[in-house]
Amino acid sequence: MIDYTIIYRACNSEWNSTDRAGRPPYFCKKNNFNTLINFVFKEILSLGKTCELHVLFDGENSEFLDYISSFNFVILHRINVKNNSVSLNETYKIADQINSSNFYFVEDDYLHRQGAGRILCEGLDKFGLITLYDHMDRYTRNDDITKGKDEIQLTHSSHWRTSESTTCTWAASKEIYEKVNHRAKNLLLYDREFFRQNYLQNQIRLWVPIPGYSSHVHDPYQSPLVDWSQVKC
Repeated sequence: MIDYTIIYRACNSEWNSTDRAGRPPYFCKKNNFNTLINFVFKEILSLGKTCELHVLFDGENSEFLDYISSFNFVILHRINVKNNSVSLNETYKIADQINSSNFYFVEDDYLHRQGAGRILCEGLDKFGLITLYDHMDRYTRNDDITKGKDEIQLTHSSHWRTSESTTCTWAASKEIYEKVNHRAKNLLLYDREFFRQNYLQNQIRLWVPIPGYSSHVHDPYQSPLVDWSQVKC
C-alpha cells in the first residue's frame, strides 16, 4: 500500500497570464506546481514514506502539460473536456483505483510553503480530514454552522483548529475518504456543503494548521500571516 497519494488537477487556463479577476501579481502556475513537488511530494519522501504524484490534466497539448510531463515521477492522466465538475469527479475516480493510506486532492492555483509535507503527514495521522489552507472566510463571516464549536489542538510541529469548510483542495486518510467519497462525488463543486454535511451527518471535523501551509492564490483570500509573494521554487 502507498503511504500518500497526491492527485493534482490542472488545466491550461492562466498558464501565461492572470486572466482571472483577483489573481495577485505573483500568480504563476509553474511556481505553484514547483512548490507542490518540493514542499509536499519530496518532503513526504524525505520522511521515509512512499508517495505517488498523479496529475489529471484537462486540456490540449500545451507548454504547461509539457512542463508537468518533464518530471519522470509524475503519473499523468489526460482528459480534454474543459469542465471543472467533470475533472473533479475524475480525480475521485482515480483515487478509487489506488490502494493508498492517505489522499491529497490539490487544485493548480495553490501555493505550498516549506514544511507542508511534514505538516500534511502530522495532520492526517492525528485528524484524518485536513486542509493546509487557512481560509480567510473562517475569520470574517458569521454564518459558519460550527461557530462557537471550534477546537484547537497540537501536533508535534503546529497548532491546529477545526474549520467549517474549505475548497476542493483537501486531504483525507483512507478510512475517512471511504466514508465521505460518495458525498464528494455527489456534491462536487459544492465544497462548503460537502464539509458541512460531513460534520452534520457523520461528526467528521475538518482541521487546518495555523498559520496555514498552503494558500489559494486569490485576493483577498490568501492564508494569513504568511507572505505568499515570497514563496518560490
